Amino acid sequence: MHSAPRTAPQQSLGRFGIFSHELRSEDPALQEQRRRAAAQLEELGFGVIWLGGNSSVHHAAALAGSTERIALATGILNISRAVPPAAQLHRELRTPRLHC
Repeated sequence: MHSAPRTAPQQSLGRFGIFSHELRSEDPALQEQRRRAAAQLEELGFGVIWLGGNSSVHHAAALAGSTERIALATGILNISRAVPPAAQLHRELRTPRLHC
């Protein structure tokens, strides 16, 4: 049995990405600054923003509204807490840009 070849992650996420703990900050005073930074990273051609650390779907959702193409990756999530919010975000955004 043959299956279709899988798309390599580096192809779907672009050639360059950036890892940033700052873009997952929960400080309300920095909210607009984080959104502008995410939009600028997208304009510069980055393919993915890795939020890393202890990030969650709501950290990615905060940036999704200010970007159109860049993938947003949270890294490793606790599946018992993350699956329902991730599924809801996919439905709301109708985008494959969220990578958990």
